Amino acid sequence: MPSNSPIVAGVGDVLAISVDNKGRRTPGHLRTNVLEPYVTTKAYSMGIGLACVKALAAKRDLKEPK
Repeated sequence: MPSNSPIVAGVGDVLAISVDNKGRRTPGHLRTNVLEPYVTTKAYSMGIGLACVKALAAKRDLKEPK
């Protein structure tokens, strides 16, 4: 597996996803909306990737670990 690949591991009803981002930080004014559709810092991006992840997690009733 390439060193920049996300690591995904699941056991039973538990799924853990680790994402490593080597890019620039998200500007402060976008951080509260970064999971909404069409929010992007790139001229060539649609800004739907994180919105899709949010929708899939909600559909499966996944919650952030505490």
